[in-house]
Order: sequence, then C-alpha cells, then structure tokens
Amino acid sequence: MTVHPSARNLIRQAWPKPGPRPARTRNAGESRTRKIVDLRSGGLCERCGGSGHSVHHLLNRSQGGRWEPTNCARLCGSGLTGCHGWITTHPDEAWAEGWHLKPWERPGDRPIHSRVHGVVLLADDGTVTPIEGVAP
Repeated sequence: MTVHPSARNLIRQAWPKPGPRPARTRNAGESRTRKIVDLRSGGLCERCGGSGHSVHHLLNRSQGGRWEPTNCARLCGSGLTGCHGWITTHPDEAWAEGWHLKPWERPGDRPIHSRVHGVVLLADDGTVTPIEGVAP
C-alpha cells in the first residue's frame, strides 16, 4: 500500500509523540531492602561470589514475594544472564539450593547455598544464620 506524502505528514502530526519517561519511584521497602542486601553481600553475587549487580527475589513478586531482605539476594547477571539467569532457567535446581521458592514457602525458612556465606538462613535485619550439618 502506498501512502501519499501529504497523508504521511498528517499521520506524523496526529500520532502521539512519546514524552520523557517518568522517573521510576521506589517504595520505602525497596530502598531499605536494597541497602540491607548490599551491606550483607558486600557487593558480591551471593551465589557465586563474583561481582553482583542485580537483586533477585527468592519468592517471585508475581507470587506475592515482597521487598524484604529475607526474600532478596544480590546476584550477578540479569534475569537472562549470570546467576540470575541460571536461577530463572533452572527453577528445580535453584529450588534445591534455596534460590527459588515455591508459592507456599516463606522466605527466611529455607536455607540458601551461598559461596559468600555458606549454607545460611537470611534474616530481615541483614544477618545470616549458618546451618550446621548441611553440605554446601
């Protein structure tokens, strides 16, 4: 289909122009959680010990997971790459290591297998509790 040049200009003038995207606002829980997780991890990926730059929810937000330190971990990669991507694409193996929770599980009740901390339970104050007798 061929569009007449003058019609093309009318279409361009009538089509809504995208404005600047509004700044994403973070809620107080998200900001607090990010600070606590950053301190707990020391900026490292809590799974592999490499440089961590994304926050992962152990219980997905779509399943009711909240911005709480017991539910969040610093990881390398994004939802598609690095440890973050591995967890997304290998949910059963990630569940076995504590990096992915089932909808009925509560964050903080299931230990994670971390190269940074060992096998630990996460607490909302940013501390970790080592679990004795569990192989890493």
